[in-house]
Amino acid sequence: MPDIELESAVFSPITTALLKDNAIFDYATKYYYSHQMTDPKNFAFTEADFQDFLKFLKDNNFEYETETEKKFAEGLRLSEDDDLNKEIATSYGQLMKTIDAAKDKANVDKKVEIESLLTDKILKRCCYS
Repeated sequence: MPDIELESAVFSPITTALLKDNAIFDYATKYYYSHQMTDPKNFAFTEADFQDFLKFLKDNNFEYETETEKKFAEGLRLSEDDDLNKEIATSYGQLMKTIDAAKDKANVDKKVEIESLLTDKILKRCCYS
């Protein structure tokens, strides 16, 4: 019998972090208790809902560390061993600010992926509660 290739859900790093941290689950719970849903078939996750989700992340201090950050932090630790850390500390700080901005942008760039998971969780709450 030939192998059948199945699609697996491969999520972006930001979405994976949101799932691991239960941020999507927690927001879906918050959404469920703060909204009256009368017709799940016509449910739509709006732009205002997405902005509320982003605020929810900030209010709950959601943070995740990228592989890039881990490697740069390792490089900074190594620079201490080489006695170079004072020379690169300012540049490192600027680099981390740039990475933080890129991570915030990732939330927006992966909006469709994130909204899909949020919609699924919210509808499961509504229909199976």
